[in-house]
Amino acid sequence: MSALKQIVFAAALVAAATSLRADIIWSGDQAIHLSYALLGDEPPQPGSFPEGEYRTYLNLDLNGDDSIDLQIGDIAFSSWFYANSDGNNANTGDWIGSEGAQINSSLSGWIGGDHLLVSWMLLLGDPGMGGVGAWLNKTGYMGVQFEANDGTHYGWVHMTVYGEHPGMTLHSWAYESVSGEGIVAGAVPEPATALLAVIGGLSAWFLRRNHRASKVWKNNDR
Repeated sequence: MSALKQIVFAAALVAAATSLRADIIWSGDQAIHLSYALLGDEPPQPGSFPEGEYRTYLNLDLNGDDSIDLQIGDIAFSSWFYANSDGNNANTGDWIGSEGAQINSSLSGWIGGDHLLVSWMLLLGDPGMGGVGAWLNKTGYMGVQFEANDGTHYGWVHMTVYGEHPGMTLHSWAYESVSGEGIVAGAVPEPATALLAVIGGLSAWFLRRNHRASKVWKNNDR
């Protein structure tokens, strides 16, 4: 079997093994830190700021259609952290989900508008700040539901809210590109999707190399 046939055969096997999870659009690993004060604030771990991007809040356009699907963070610059879903969009708010939780239309607790995740306040008589709220000192997944031209899509946001610091970190997010289909919290595209792209690149390289070799052979044969 020629090298090209082997590549094509491998691609067919991988394509056959690829599941519906290939329809998941994932942000990749992120490190976006949301803080109520970008200057003069203490980092989550005193003495060293975590690597990544710092903002007060983040507008998430999950499917890239220039429409904000979720706004999250210190929206009012008040050290109160919200999740905001406008229009027909919604999120699961207080729900602390673990990896593997099902996110779909049957999930209870979908809410729209502004929803408070955690609030921070100065502690009287004690230096520092204290926080209250369902997400305080928690890491988990928040379900996201947003409307697009082709219907309703479901997704998730993986985040951590600090326990001793007025801020949070967004680790990653994803959504199901097939409208109406649910998604599993933490689900990302199958490795097979990336492998197919590699195989496609190898096939193109092999064909170009064969084409160049054929031209050299014809020129030498003259």
